[in-house]
Amino acid sequence: MDIFAHALWAGAIFGIINLKRNKKNKLKTWQAVLWGIFPDVFTFAIPFTIIIYSLIFASTNIGQGFAQGLFSPSSPLFLFTHNLYLMSHSLVTFLIIFFISYLIFRKPIWVMLGWLLHILIDIPSHSGEWATHFIWPISNISFQGIAWWTHWQVVAINYFLLLIVYIYLFYKKRK
Repeated sequence: MDIFAHALWAGAIFGIINLKRNKKNKLKTWQAVLWGIFPDVFTFAIPFTIIIYSLIFASTNIGQGFAQGLFSPSSPLFLFTHNLYLMSHSLVTFLIIFFISYLIFRKPIWVMLGWLLHILIDIPSHSGEWATHFIWPISNISFQGIAWWTHWQVVAINYFLLLIVYIYLFYKKRK
């Protein structure tokens, strides 16, 4: 899914969790939202910064070359971006970072589950070059899901479901 949907789903899920917790133990939903978009920000921030910089400060040809490079599987920019994607969309990477944070803080950092939610949403909603290799680097196995970016119906259903969840949250919080 797109980065906005990831943010909204993390906010929705943690909003629902917080409905059942007392005020003292509420999780910071905004932190879960940040973790929910982390894999995409980690993957695409550097390449898009390079592209924007190239478009603004370099000649148009160079900028266009960088922009096309992001989508050309043989270009160094694509390979770099794809490696960042493999790292940030891996359950193995998530579990290692979650465990390390547990060791450092002596308690689980539950808002990091926004990152896990991101991966779980991407497994069935990505395909082709951007299929989620969810147990990378152990294996390159991936599930060829629905490429959401090519099906407006998937996007419409996703945002419709988000609307329903947020209406539910709105009414539950008012009570």
